[in-house]
Amino acid sequence: MSDIFGYNRQTQANQIISSDNAVIDLGAGRIGLVQNYSASYNHQVEPRYEMGSSTLFWVTGKPSGQLQVSKLVGRDGLLTTFRTGEDACGGIRQLTISLDGGSCQVSAGGGLNFNGAKLQGVGVQGSAGAFEIAESATFLVAELS
Repeated sequence: MSDIFGYNRQTQANQIISSDNAVIDLGAGRIGLVQNYSASYNHQVEPRYEMGSSTLFWVTGKPSGQLQVSKLVGRDGLLTTFRTGEDACGGIRQLTISLDGGSCQVSAGGGLNFNGAKLQGVGVQGSAGAFEIAESATFLVAELS
């Protein structure tokens, strides 16, 4: 049967995993109050050409990535989740994003491991209208596995 606009929709259940199942570990265990995260892993790719030819050569660089996490501030206070005291002395972390099935059956294959992670920066945001304080951190990572 068509809807009010004339579309005939078909729906399928159990196709998309909710963010309720996302678990983030910054190297010291699961963190709570996470509101959003963004991760990327890239390597530089540049075209190279040869004089007298139309042949295209691809030159690739070394890969690296970035993980940004934003969470609400809890009773532990500001930035305690991101603070280890080891960053100034060369401390390296392993960060993990995984799926916890909770009440749903999830076969996610183990999640993502960001190895060789280094804290690059932190931030704090507040809003009078939202009645909340959020904090964020950006990590640079050497490897995604």
